[in-house]
Amino acid sequence: MDICVFNPFFYPYSGGTETVILEVYRRLAKRHNVTVITSEFGGRGLPNRDEVYGIDVVRLRSRSMIIPGAPLPYIFMDGIDRMADVHKSDIYHINNRFQYSMGLVDRIRRNGKFAITIHNSLPSGIDAVTDGAGLVYDYIKGRRMVSAADLITCVSRSALETTVPRYAQGRSYVVYNGVDYKRFRKRSKGSKSIRDIIKRFGLDSITILDTGRLVSQKGHIYLIRAVERLLRYYDVKLLILGDGPDRAMLERRCIDLGVEGSVIFGGKVQHEMAPYYYNAADLFSLPSTYEPASIAVLEAMASEVPVVASRVGGVPEMLGRSGMYVRPRDEDALFRSLRRVITMNERERGRMVRSGRDKVMREHDWDRIAKRYEELFYNTIRY
Repeated sequence: MDICVFNPFFYPYSGGTETVILEVYRRLAKRHNVTVITSEFGGRGLPNRDEVYGIDVVRLRSRSMIIPGAPLPYIFMDGIDRMADVHKSDIYHINNRFQYSMGLVDRIRRNGKFAITIHNSLPSGIDAVTDGAGLVYDYIKGRRMVSAADLITCVSRSALETTVPRYAQGRSYVVYNGVDYKRFRKRSKGSKSIRDIIKRFGLDSITILDTGRLVSQKGHIYLIRAVERLLRYYDVKLLILGDGPDRAMLERRCIDLGVEGSVIFGGKVQHEMAPYYYNAADLFSLPSTYEPASIAVLEAMASEVPVVASRVGGVPEMLGRSGMYVRPRDEDALFRSLRRVITMNERERGRMVRSGRDKVMREHDWDRIAKRYEELFYNTIRY
């Protein structure tokens, strides 16, 4: 089977969607011809054409435009619409419906079958401007693209129900994201890599980990405010990993709250080092106001780190009963839940984290997920 995959970013860029594409297609590339069409962003300095884990990667010369309220810039890729003709395939897989034209979709449909994955559901709960713009876009263009697809996959049941028009749900399937639970596992805090992280950031107290792009929808400000209250009772450090346009604002808010010595902005980390950061932490928090699905939650569960997360989008489908939930934007509830985990006895804590790891191993194995995509692609090509 020849598969052509479209996404504006790809490895070594390590966002959630990019992780899914890498993990699924590094497996399918062992049995099929896989080409990923992407921009040069995230791979600057790399050849315009190279190979990653058996995947043929084409990086197009690109320009970007920042759209206020959008979590990522809009990428203009030179010659993108011609790629469906240049790379003729059995199935074409688009992974970001916001970035591509209907002209590309028309060319795809002339050459083969068209699959689309909903990684980012219809915006809801971010802010009035973003939610409204997302709704307008979806009716003008997004739904046209989804409706044209021969196959629709969604990373959560929530994403499917909120984003796919009812008339297209008959050819829609939920395929959850996965996690490499052999890499993300419980490790000794005495290991050199973990000790180095603890020493580098001064994590000599109770450590809360938060990861994600520094944008408003990730809700970092609510966690910072909750930590300010926790510091009245406990010696706590908050390590925030990731970068983004809100960093300067968040750093100023830390100074205003007097917590700049206890909130650490760690920036981006290498994908290979991520498992060690989870193990350097005592608990993980995801305070998002919008989250179609969360690979970070799965990574924390696999690493046997207790999770406190907002009850939004697809998060309850990932976490199940293996963590604690709070309402989005509710810093009081976030404070209480974090304090509850901090004071948990070892038996209760152990039961929570073992349940999380068992769920990950049972439902979020990348090999099974890649096999599911393969089956759906075969069925789509056949009919």
